Amino acid sequence: MNKQCQVKLDRLIFTAVPRDKAGIENVAGFRRVSDFRPQPQAKLRTYERVLKLRCTTTSCEIVVQHDPQLPWLAPVRITIIGDDLTGVTPEIIDGIIAQCRHHTITLAELAIDFSPAAKVNREFVLRHGRFGKSRRRMDRGGPGTLRYGGRACPKLIRCYFKNALDCYRVEAEIHRSLLRKLGARKVGDLALVAMKLAPAHLKFACLRWRKLAAHLARKFGPEGRGICDEARLRAESSLRKALRYLANNGVHNPHRFLASLKINRNIREALRRWADEFAPDKVELLGKRRQSMSAARNT
Repeated sequence: MNKQCQVKLDRLIFTAVPRDKAGIENVAGFRRVSDFRPQPQAKLRTYERVLKLRCTTTSCEIVVQHDPQLPWLAPVRITIIGDDLTGVTPEIIDGIIAQCRHHTITLAELAIDFSPAAKVNREFVLRHGRFGKSRRRMDRGGPGTLRYGGRACPKLIRCYFKNALDCYRVEAEIHRSLLRKLGARKVGDLALVAMKLAPAHLKFACLRWRKLAAHLARKFGPEGRGICDEARLRAESSLRKALRYLANNGVHNPHRFLASLKINRNIREALRRWADEFAPDKVELLGKRRQSMSAARNT
C-alpha cells in the first residue's frame, strides 16, 4: 500500500428531514456544546438556531442549523467537520443519517495529504497542478496557501502545508452543481465522486518539451526555439503561465503537449482505497458497470 498520499473526508454538508429533534441532539458518541441564535450574516436570515455537538473521543464536530426562516429551506442543515487524523468516518455519518428520514448532500470536502516523501509542496503545485477549469485566485488564501476556483464555482481547491500532520494538503471542496454532475445526491454516492475526481478535476502534469520544440520548429522555423525557451522560463514558476504564453503566441490547444506525472497514479490509488473503505458496494457496482461497458464496446 502506497503511503505517499492518503485521502480523508474532511467536511460534509447535507440537508435533511429529521425523525425528531431529540434524535439529532442525541447522536451516539457526541455531547451537546451549545444551541444559540446566530448573528445575521446576510440580508435574509436562513436558520434561527444553531446546535453544536462535539465528539467525546476526537475533535470531530457536528453543526446543526434548525428552525428554517424561509419556506423553501430544508428542516435542518447539518455540517460535519472531521478530526485531523481520521476525517469524517462512515460510522459518524451513519449515526446521524439514522436520525433522518432522508437527506441530500450539498457539499463534500475531500482532503489529500501528501507525505514529505512525495515531495509535493507549493512550488510543485504551481509548476504542475491542473484542476480542471478552475483558475488560481490571487486575492484569496493566506500566506503560503494556493486557492483555485471559488465558492460560486463547481469546486474550490486549497493547497497548503498542514502543520498538525506534517504533510502538504490539497483540499477539494466540491459544491452542489459538480456533485450532481458526478451523480451524487446521497452520502453513499461520495465513493463515486472520489473515483471520478482524478484526473478530470485534479492532476499534476508537465510539458513534453521535445514534442513541443519539434512542433514549434515546424510551425515557426528558427523563431520557434525562442518561443520554446521563453515557455520553459515561465514553466519554472507556473505551468499555467507557460500554457497561457504558448496560447498567446500561436500554439493552438497547448494542453495536447501535457504529460501526466507518475504521482497521479498514487492519487488515484488513494482515492480508490478511500472509496472502497467508505462505500465498497458502490465501488463494486461502478466496476461492474465499467466492465459491461467495455465488453459492449468490444463486441
